[in-house]
Amino acid sequence: MLARALQARGFRAAFAGEARYLQDPAVAAPGEFGHWPLADFTMEAAFNYLRKTFYRPGHAFLRQQVQDELAVLEASQPRLVVCDFRLTSYISARLKGVPVVSLLGGRWLLQYAPEPIEPARSHPSYPLLKRFCGPWLFRSAALPLQLRLLRWKLAPYRAVAKEHGLNMPRDIWDWFIGDHNLVLDTETMGPTLPLPSHFTRVGPITWNPDMALPEWIRELDPAKPLVYVTMGSTGDPDLFHQIIGLLAGLDCHGVISTGGQLELDAASLPRNIRAAKFLPGVEVMKRAALVIFHGGAGTAYQAIAAGTPAIVIATHFEQEFAGLVFERHGAGQFHTMRETRADPAPLAEGVREMLANPAPYRAGVDTLRQDYLRHDPINEAADCISEFLAKGGH
Repeated sequence: MLARALQARGFRAAFAGEARYLQDPAVAAPGEFGHWPLADFTMEAAFNYLRKTFYRPGHAFLRQQVQDELAVLEASQPRLVVCDFRLTSYISARLKGVPVVSLLGGRWLLQYAPEPIEPARSHPSYPLLKRFCGPWLFRSAALPLQLRLLRWKLAPYRAVAKEHGLNMPRDIWDWFIGDHNLVLDTETMGPTLPLPSHFTRVGPITWNPDMALPEWIRELDPAKPLVYVTMGSTGDPDLFHQIIGLLAGLDCHGVISTGGQLELDAASLPRNIRAAKFLPGVEVMKRAALVIFHGGAGTAYQAIAAGTPAIVIATHFEQEFAGLVFERHGAGQFHTMRETRADPAPLAEGVREMLANPAPYRAGVDTLRQDYLRHDPINEAADCISEFLAKGGH
């Protein structure tokens, strides 16, 4: 969406990454953008990196990523790299002297956090610390330990950077700071202290597939509440089945977007449950009484745009930020996948309570929505990049 806005301003945009994502016809028309193939983590490796305490990528894999990126930069000769969290690209771009514009979430900017963050409940170290530390020791030890583990996970990246003569930061929230930085969060969803001049808060850029609502949605009984379930690209099959079992026992319609995370046979689903690989999320949410999702920023802002309360089930620590914001603003509830897999009763109770008493939650979402409506993110982001390049990338 950002690339389209830049091309409308006279720039040429090309993507580097895996074709199955960047050349999916549901995302981009054939030939709409240039494409440079780059291998990335497998989904399994990415989940291990996020969800396992002592897992981090190997040096050989990261070295190859940097070498592949250097080859792409040499062949494409870009004026600018726009980076969305591919950490090795900060090494390769600096080695080639190409300026970087980072797309960031305000919640990741811990160096500018207005208040201390909470220990991550979905972090694999959390239950162990909770069990063996008293309340005071847990509060004082959990977060520093989790942040040190993040630093440990970043160490292989720093080692590869040093092989190329670069001394990169030890902490991930310092690592991905570019020459200019676009904060893709509202103030309520990603609050920060006042930011330096090389940051611009543009608000969330959300994507919705260009597809019509399936006919079967229009056939659902409007007298029954609709619960929309989506887990983005981080869905867990067992969690999906757990939620299906919960909704099967309620007097509601359950509509599930699997994102290809699992195959659901329509004939084997409960009578009140329908499923599809992809759905136009915003349009479904406008009809929904409740959204159950993983805490991903894109889905969070879709729910906010639709004005629909939500239950967040975070599958890893980064997704907890959205859950905490929804809960603190009275717009929803926050759970984690680990907690829900261990004991589904709190989730079931939360769904029943929110369906029975929706008014205060809708009022909470409206507070988030008013902040969301203040932004024109795509145009603001494209204008910012245009101005950055007009100044020579400084």
